[in-house]
Amino acid sequence: MTDCDVLVVGSGPNGLAAAVTMAHAGLSVLVVEGEERIGGGLRSSPSVMDGIIHDDYASAHPLALTSPFFRRWGLTRRVAMRSSDVPFAHATASEQVTAHRDLSTTAAKLNAHDGTGTAYERLLGPLVDDLDNLVQIVLGHVTSPLRTPQTAIQIGLSALSASQFFGTRPVRGAAAALLAGVAAHTGTSLRDPASLAAGLVLAACAHGQGWPVALGGSQSIATALHDDLVAHGGRVVTSHLVRALDDLPSATAVLWDTPTSTLVDVYQKQLPSGWRRAAMRKQRMLGVGRVDLVLEGKPRWKNPELGNAGTVHIGADRNGTDAAIRRTLRGSHALRPFMLVSQPAASDPSRRVDELEPLSAYVHTPLDDTTDPAQSILDALDEQAPGLREQVVRMSSTSASRLSVRNPNLRGGNITGGSGGTFDLLRRLGAEPWRVPSAAIYHCSASTPPGPGVHGMSGWHAAKAALRQEFGLDAPFA
Repeated sequence: MTDCDVLVVGSGPNGLAAAVTMAHAGLSVLVVEGEERIGGGLRSSPSVMDGIIHDDYASAHPLALTSPFFRRWGLTRRVAMRSSDVPFAHATASEQVTAHRDLSTTAAKLNAHDGTGTAYERLLGPLVDDLDNLVQIVLGHVTSPLRTPQTAIQIGLSALSASQFFGTRPVRGAAAALLAGVAAHTGTSLRDPASLAAGLVLAACAHGQGWPVALGGSQSIATALHDDLVAHGGRVVTSHLVRALDDLPSATAVLWDTPTSTLVDVYQKQLPSGWRRAAMRKQRMLGVGRVDLVLEGKPRWKNPELGNAGTVHIGADRNGTDAAIRRTLRGSHALRPFMLVSQPAASDPSRRVDELEPLSAYVHTPLDDTTDPAQSILDALDEQAPGLREQVVRMSSTSASRLSVRNPNLRGGNITGGSGGTFDLLRRLGAEPWRVPSAAIYHCSASTPPGPGVHGMSGWHAAKAALRQEFGLDAPFA
């Protein structure tokens, strides 16, 4: 491999976003990927059954349409995106409720169910009305200007109300269960303010523009980024796993779309000891076990509306969901662990072939758990959609301990990059949280702000910092 201006290690959404940004700035860019295919968390394949496409990781992308990077890069011009009219739903042992794209419809159904819709609408309405500015605050740099200062005030008021989730409880019942399921995406306790804030943002996205999937599979997004990179002179080398400095070609700047531990392993004592200690700070994290199914026919949910939901959360009510997460974070299995079910065909009918359709689910487990998740996931699915076991044509399951075999970034089965809590939120207050305090090294994975999700913003922020500091250039798409 020849030298280049910019080397990007890893080809997940953030690595590709960083590479595209650098290539558009006129620099020579090389991306090296350890796996045979690019994409990281965006990979899709007929991994379970020929002709049926499963997303290897994420299917729905709540932040993709509102991401400033993807908007300016032109995601919707390059990739067909579509959201179900029911972005998400929540199922417990006693009830199944849905969140519709239309907030007023959701509120009306919640009011008819248990009278909790008005509080739900009051909490989310102002955030949905100013969704663009909300996402700018959440995904932007701490120095990003606000178009309307009122949004920051409204976010504070909403966060204050949400922080009373376990106090005076302005939102309760089925509405609280819906929000708890969304906040559980962070893999941190629902008593953590950052977890509640993330839940509010994702819920606001659902009602503001849906939780879209990429038609044909998430790989379509990675392919579009790759094609644009190549069109601007960039190159990609796959099956090149970086384990040591000798595995790296020389470059003026190196951007890492990998876990923090990979940087520490590769650079070792070249990094300041204080940074290494902070970067490897032990955190309570959980893993996930995953099952991918091919079903004959649609799941027969107890509440037929769940068949239209792109994402279904299965677990308990608000308190039960939080208790399950906290127990799992302590290293034990919860009696009713949180589970996320993805039904991509609800948004993309092309994923359904001759009455066969893909369905994927993950369940929270202790980190590095070796238990096969198939039994617990099938039990939960069969409880909520009786007879589902009989619909299974083909199945593949992966324990938390084995998830990193498919994607080295998912160490121990952790899918959030080890981020999501309040500590990680406070890291954004740093002037350049993407710059490693060593010569021309930048970190741009989901382990860096603004954290997990298919938004490309960690890569874009890191690329902008590198362009400014290493090359004296302005960033494209700014």
